[in-house]
Amino acid sequence: MNLQTRMLSAFVIMGLIVLIVGLVGWSSTSRLNKYIDDLVGNAVPSLIGMWKINQGQTSIQSGERLLFTPNITKEKRQGVLTQIAQGWQLINEGIKEYESSPFNDKEEEQQYQKFKQNFNAWKQSHLKFIEIERKFRELGISNPWERRADLLSRGIKDNSPEMNTVKRALALQKKMDEEGVETEEPLYKIVREDTEILLKQNDDLKEEVRKEVEQEVSRSRFWVILGMTIGPLTAIILGRVLSMAIAKPLDQALQGIINMIVSSSTEIGVTVEEQERIASEQATSVNQTTITMEELRASARQAAEQAESATENARQVLNLAEEGTVGARQVLNLAESGATGARQVLNLAEEGTKVVGKTLDGMSELKEKVGAIAHQITRLNDQTNQIGSITSAVTDIANQTNMLALLNLKAVV
Repeated sequence: MNLQTRMLSAFVIMGLIVLIVGLVGWSSTSRLNKYIDDLVGNAVPSLIGMWKINQGQTSIQSGERLLFTPNITKEKRQGVLTQIAQGWQLINEGIKEYESSPFNDKEEEQQYQKFKQNFNAWKQSHLKFIEIERKFRELGISNPWERRADLLSRGIKDNSPEMNTVKRALALQKKMDEEGVETEEPLYKIVREDTEILLKQNDDLKEEVRKEVEQEVSRSRFWVILGMTIGPLTAIILGRVLSMAIAKPLDQALQGIINMIVSSSTEIGVTVEEQERIASEQATSVNQTTITMEELRASARQAAEQAESATENARQVLNLAEEGTVGARQVLNLAESGATGARQVLNLAEEGTKVVGKTLDGMSELKEKVGAIAHQITRLNDQTNQIGSITSAVTDIANQTNMLALLNLKAVV
């Protein structure tokens, strides 16, 4: 498996992990949204509606008990009636909110129908009680029994208009007691029980939804923790594998380049040493040539001195010839000596010419060798620069590859 296939496989694995975690999160979110919709759309409105109905019933029932007070003032009675009206407003709001949400099951629907039936009966009884109480208050007798005793104490006849009014007040008071205590009170208790049953059903639903939400949250937390654990571990493992897959060939390539550089450096060192040796030999040759040229100068000076001596001898010969034949033998000897000196000068001059020629040839050869050495040194410098460029390029490639591997590892994580 090549490096490209390995990297592609690693990204596919990480993509699958991210996809699985995303699907699990999406599924959990969908279920949580459903539970929240059930809770907000059904349980909460139902609970709030039943709570308002319950509070309204309590407010109405407590107000009715206050209406039984014999000596209640008009202001207090009006406050009680306002309290009862607010109770009915609260009940109507509660019924509207409860009926706006769907029933959770058939049992709740049946229980609500039973509640509505008993509630309507209680409502009719309550309205009847309020009507009786209104008629009773219109008579203006807050305490009929006390008024009757007062009329009897004053000798008012039983069939008098005042006594008839007291009798009507007593009859209405009796009806109030019958309607409020015997009829409405039991109905209120029944409606109260139905309300509590509906509250319990919705509270049970709320508790069930809460437990399901907690379970779903626990499952989501488990999968999130699992994904948070497996994801980084997988990224670390794949990163290590990919790093080894990338670094090993690079290490081998770098090692080969380093070996090549070391070998080239060794060859360059050997070549430089060889060139130094050749240069040393050439320097020795130059020194020898210099010495030879010094010797030639000395020989030339000696030849010049001998030529001057020969000239002087010739001059002396001329003088002797002028003096006579007496010194002819001496002249001959001097002439032979001058000829011998001249031949020596000629030989030395020829040898000097040969030596100078050899020196010039040696210097020309030295110049060519020095030029060759300079060319080889230039070529070695070019090779060294190329090796440096290759090393820099390889280093840049290695750095870029390591950065790419690190970026891939970071993107995966």
